[in-house]
Amino acid sequence: RSSKQGTGRVMWRTEQQDTFPKGKQSKSFDFQAGDWQELSVPLEVKGKLAHLRLLFPDATGPTEIDWIEVGAMDSKGKDRKRWDFREDPKPSKQD
Repeated sequence: RSSKQGTGRVMWRTEQQDTFPKGKQSKSFDFQAGDWQELSVPLEVKGKLAHLRLLFPDATGPTEIDWIEVGAMDSKGKDRKRWDFREDPKPSKQD
């Protein structure tokens, strides 16, 4: 979620690439301000994905990410990787 709406960008490189290709392999996405939203950004990766870069516009407020999931569109859950960023609430103390 973000305090301001805007357009972000995802860049990627594959195992065969040492650096991010300039002006290539990027995809833009729009997001709204306010509540949590789930975004899907399909990428046309040729080869094995090695590195993702998320770019957000400059903003005076924070942009929060709960989770990111990456996988082949036809994998149906196989070979997917998920990263969860939201901290778990602290367990309550029991007396």
